[in-house]
Amino acid sequence: MSQSLFSWSLIERWRASRAALAVSEGESDTTKNDTMATVALNYMEVLRNHETVAARTANVEVYKELVAFVKIRQSGGMATGLDAARLETQLENERQRLELAKSDVERTKLILINALGINFDLNLVLTDEFKAPEEPVPTQNYAMEVALANRPEMKAQQQRIQVSTLNLSSIKGERLPSLQAQGDYGVIGNQIDNTLSTYNVGVTLSIPIFDGGQREGRIGESRSQLRQEEIKMNLVARQVTMELREALVTLTSAKEQYRIAKDGLKAAMTEVQLARERFRLLSSNSLELSNALFSLVRARDNMIDGLFRANASRENLARAMGQVEALR
Repeated sequence: MSQSLFSWSLIERWRASRAALAVSEGESDTTKNDTMATVALNYMEVLRNHETVAARTANVEVYKELVAFVKIRQSGGMATGLDAARLETQLENERQRLELAKSDVERTKLILINALGINFDLNLVLTDEFKAPEEPVPTQNYAMEVALANRPEMKAQQQRIQVSTLNLSSIKGERLPSLQAQGDYGVIGNQIDNTLSTYNVGVTLSIPIFDGGQREGRIGESRSQLRQEEIKMNLVARQVTMELREALVTLTSAKEQYRIAKDGLKAAMTEVQLARERFRLLSSNSLELSNALFSLVRARDNMIDGLFRANASRENLARAMGQVEALR
């Protein structure tokens, strides 16, 4: 039996192995953070397409109502065939867009199911409403402080630096004396029933003197590795900073775009209402009404895009801050 009593090199090597385990855990957390962010974006894509289907359905119903109304007026000589044909063309376009939106729902559901790793035969039903985020945009200083503390990439890189530091210390520790205890016990004799016990116990003090310069070479290599990890730490910090600032700018812009789209939808609905009244009362052609409906369709699309951008930007900011798991 032998047992090391003291070796600074072995102690530092043991600490380095524990730090290396923390690096693996940090890399696992990074993968987890990125995976949750991807799933969240896929989830919002499905919600977006659900909203698109609802908008397309509403557009189709409006066009169907107006086509029926125009045909009644046409039969009474108050509208032309061109008026009816114009609205029917837009109706068929919206029906085609509706079918495309329905297929997009099913397609993005498959992508989400695949990202979740669940059975494709399950009937996936999303219960969340697609609404704009209400919380204010955090300040840059606060967001940066949270990101530097929570991003798993930062934690993993800090652990890599610690591993390199401990490896360097371990190699330097080989210069120091080490102490080892040794013991041996056995029996000696010509026959099994006629033996004597034999044993020896000792303590060995090892003092390194000369190894041909190999240790110094390994120290230089380990010091270089530590320097590389410190440089990588700066690169990781800059990448986190860039992602965070980009997420803040995008979220601020997305919330403003959503506000504009919301106002635009209100204006488009008012335009359609006025155009319908004008068409009924003044017996004008349907061009103004057709243009108003086109504006309404575009405003609804802008509204859905604004909602998606706002929510996607919110999710990207949560990822940049390392808080995807806390996202609701």
